[in-house]
Amino acid sequence: DKRAYNYYTKKEINSMPINKIKKINYLYKHSFIIPEEFKGQIDPSTIDVRKYSRYRKLHENAKVYLIDDTKTLKGESDKNNLSGEYIYLISIDELRDAYDKIDQGILDVD
Repeated sequence: DKRAYNYYTKKEINSMPINKIKKINYLYKHSFIIPEEFKGQIDPSTIDVRKYSRYRKLHENAKVYLIDDTKTLKGESDKNNLSGEYIYLISIDELRDAYDKIDQGILDVD
């Protein structure tokens, strides 16, 4: 996934084992859920999920509000009443399970 170039050089990616590349692709393409109300509004290919990964919860999905490139929340908000576009991050458990399946060859990710 091209978003990986924000964190790795082309040389680093080319030297990675294929399973690590598949895990990175899984992270960027499948580790979050766009709610129905935002489908068509949010382009999944523009979400840099690594900006939000620290908010993942161990056993449940985490709701996170999207921010723009200036680190401003998309939509109107204040500290007590967040609103705007958001996604759900899959849980750490679910992400680990997917990574294990990639390692076992059970889950194939392009």
